[in-house]
Amino acid sequence: MYWKAEKGLGRHKLTSMTLDQIRALQQKMVPYGSSASGRYQFIRGTFDATRKAMGLPGDAIWSPAVQDNMALNRLNKRGLTKYLAGEISREDFANNLAKEWASLPVVTHIQGATRMLEPGQSYYAGDGLNKSLHTPQEILHAIDAIQGQPVVIAEPESEPEPEPEPEPELAERPVVDPGVQRIAFTALGIVIVICIVIAIYYMWN
Repeated sequence: MYWKAEKGLGRHKLTSMTLDQIRALQQKMVPYGSSASGRYQFIRGTFDATRKAMGLPGDAIWSPAVQDNMALNRLNKRGLTKYLAGEISREDFANNLAKEWASLPVVTHIQGATRMLEPGQSYYAGDGLNKSLHTPQEILHAIDAIQGQPVVIAEPESEPEPEPEPEPELAERPVVDPGVQRIAFTALGIVIVICIVIAIYYMWN
């Protein structure tokens, strides 16, 4: 939970709250600068889109396992399965991840959200909120480690619809509790450094 919001609204045990309760809390967090919540720092737009895509009911508890599945859904939307199948390059996959998590860097020269970017910059560089916290080499090394690892895939959507690029809200400042830096995503068996909160993804077996 974003620290400024926590200071103003009090500490909440997110893993004991329902999805509806989380969404209501996120709305209250907005005036504090960000609705980023949970292990993977979901903000409102991403939270809503992922919940809808997975068909998650409002009374479901936002447990660690549910958060992991939601994160894996986002990874798949950004090309995880295509990368594993050899349909996109590691550079394309890395740049896709940079669009999803603002503190991951782009790894090639590409057009970002607001300007042309150099490798190592956040996709949202120039928005006054976000910057990359990692190097392209770190990300590419982590992505290389994915190949050959078992992956638990979330249930596919029956009729997937194209998802637009993040609205400005998705560029909210990502924030994490100070002690949370690495999370093991054991089903992937890799290290993917994600935003401020994620350095290692994990999936419950």
